[in-house]
Amino acid sequence: MRSLVVLIVAVLSGALSVVPASADGTATGCSACTVHTGPGQYVGSLLIPPGSRPEPPGLPAVARSCDGCVWTLEPACQSPVATGGVVCPGALRACPPPQLHLALLLQRPGEPVPTRVGTLCLAPGVPLQPGALVPGVRDRFVRLVPTLRPSFQPRGFGIVNVPVVLAAGQPAGIGRPVFLLAGHRITLTATATWLWRYGDGAQLATSRPGGAWPDMEVAHPYARDGRYLVSVTTTWQGQFWVDGAGPFVVDGDPVTQLAQLVVPVRAAVAQLLGTD
Repeated sequence: MRSLVVLIVAVLSGALSVVPASADGTATGCSACTVHTGPGQYVGSLLIPPGSRPEPPGLPAVARSCDGCVWTLEPACQSPVATGGVVCPGALRACPPPQLHLALLLQRPGEPVPTRVGTLCLAPGVPLQPGALVPGVRDRFVRLVPTLRPSFQPRGFGIVNVPVVLAAGQPAGIGRPVFLLAGHRITLTATATWLWRYGDGAQLATSRPGGAWPDMEVAHPYARDGRYLVSVTTTWQGQFWVDGAGPFVVDGDPVTQLAQLVVPVRAAVAQLLGTD
């Protein structure tokens, strides 16, 4: 008797395992394969990856736009057994290896039981929810954050009681860059806030980066002459869309930047220029 070869492929965080139980299979290589499963369950938007052969074809749009839904993935099989496992050679033959043929069940908020809404092919390790894409999105987000380059006007020094105009040297956002990640079309945006500490005890929190005069969004008068150490902290928070669905938050700590500059302030001196 030939020895048995056992290979276990974990899918859905351990919810599915494929066990080839014989080496004398058909052209698929696995005539006696079984799929043992406990349902893989997800809450929120579900991402059906490109190339997964969804049936019906509109299934991906439904899955990614149902934020409060509960989704269950289980083999698309005909022979459930009493133990809760499933004997299902068809789950392996219906899709190109290493994908499995899975049924998708949907339970909307308020519904007592899930309903089967379609099928798809899924390979191990494929991200199924927006949160699984966050590391890759965050990496791109961090690289796109513009450099903090603060400056002030008037150039050289400020005048007592005349507002010094400050600017972070950054745009208010990063636009809407689009890129592909795990086969999905990702659209990324970000919002920023700036915290200015003027060096005399005053500070300003704003959603505007400031700019050159006559932009007075970030401006501060000093009551005394001196050299003031001004600091500015920019805090960026990212959001992203997956194939048009979203927005989803780029989880993790916001991206922060800190820069400082010295603002010299002089007292104005009156000069007599002439007499009548």
